[in-house]
Amino acid sequence: MSSSKSKALLLSDTLRDLALLRASGVDFSSVLSQEPSTGANTPKSSELLRSTERSHEFVNETRGALRVYNSGELQRKRAEIQKVQGEPDEVLKGLS
Repeated sequence: MSSSKSKALLLSDTLRDLALLRASGVDFSSVLSQEPSTGANTPKSSELLRSTERSHEFVNETRGALRVYNSGELQRKRAEIQKVQGEPDEVLKGLS
């Protein structure tokens, strides 16, 4: 993430958005491959550039989230947390 104040994307929302983009049938490669117009310094073109940069950042973050999710690391951490959460219960049972 580019800044410490950015919010993490929910995986379910991200996957839904990606599925909608795929189902839309839009060929994004043809849109992105177009050369900018001669008025490249117009406010609209700078807005387009910012939007494109944000889209690239979104795609990179999504790929990273999917890599983490598919790696199984989250499931291992969840198992560790559940084990640690169960330990105080076992101690309390032993004390009573």
